Amino acid sequence: MHRPKKKGAVALGMMKIRRKHFFQFMTILYFIIVFCMCITRFNIIMTLIGCPLTRIDAVNMIPFHSIRENLKYGHSPVSWDMLYNLVMFVPFGIVYCYYQKAFSIYKAIGLSFLTKAIGLSFLTTFSIEAAQFILKTGVVDIDDLIVNSIGSLVGVFFYIALQKILQWKQIW
Repeated sequence: MHRPKKKGAVALGMMKIRRKHFFQFMTILYFIIVFCMCITRFNIIMTLIGCPLTRIDAVNMIPFHSIRENLKYGHSPVSWDMLYNLVMFVPFGIVYCYYQKAFSIYKAIGLSFLTKAIGLSFLTTFSIEAAQFILKTGVVDIDDLIVNSIGSLVGVFFYIALQKILQWKQIW
């Protein structure tokens, strides 16, 4: 005997589908923004509106060079650029966790999961830095690799904390 679904169950299913599509849209938008900010430095937009293009071809392969330079001149060790890079890659860690087929908090705390998340972030950042070098649109900096990977790790831990909170609320 076939039982018709209740209206509440159908509405809940539709909400989940909408939420999933919204998150997919936001993921695509996030990567487009990261691409525009990191690789093109908005040169595409600048070209369209007739402004001069940004051409930078500096390379820094000394880890934490910018921190040492800031301290040397009496500035804060963490620059706005480093903070910007850290915050920019927090969503990367969240997106990574969200798209795992069988996400488990206990599995996420494991070394294998964190290694994959950081490795993927590192490869993404390396690709961005390589594109900046080839296109001469930014400073190729080893600190970006380090800080972006830390930002992704913060995103993973944020996602884990959020999952814990949601599980705790379901118990109550």
